[in-house]
Amino acid sequence: MTDSNTAERRFDIIKLYIRDLSFEVPNAPAAYQEKTAPKVDIEIDSAHQAVGDNVHEVALTVRVSAKIEDRTLFMVEVVQAGLFGIAGFGDQERDVMLGSFCPGTLFPYVREVVSDATAKGGFQPLLLAPINFDSFYQARKQRQAAQAKTAAESGSGAAAD
Repeated sequence: MTDSNTAERRFDIIKLYIRDLSFEVPNAPAAYQEKTAPKVDIEIDSAHQAVGDNVHEVALTVRVSAKIEDRTLFMVEVVQAGLFGIAGFGDQERDVMLGSFCPGTLFPYVREVVSDATAKGGFQPLLLAPINFDSFYQARKQRQAAQAKTAAESGSGAAAD
């Protein structure tokens, strides 16, 4: 006999897609004559929203900039998104899936897009290092809790716009 709670749980990948892609070389062609290794900065963020009954869109945003001193060699921004069917989970479990598991599912795709874009842009392919999205999710939760605590302590009774 199957557990009725387990039978109701569902996780489906409905669709994976690039929502936004930008690649810029603002200082071309001089950027291709640089001999010094650039400093690479990487920003990663994720967001999610319900788009239907038990259907959520999760978007993983990666921004990369490569600079030598104040000269930008290239910039890449990718928003890799997916539609996920999630049903039968509690609020906390669903939050973990949307904040950790789904971004982790999207990461290999965004990693490939960044690598391909930098290679096709005339640079060495940039391979993003693996990310522990469980730690990423926990750090985000801690930041949100600290911000909420700070706002409560400061008595932010300011009127909303």
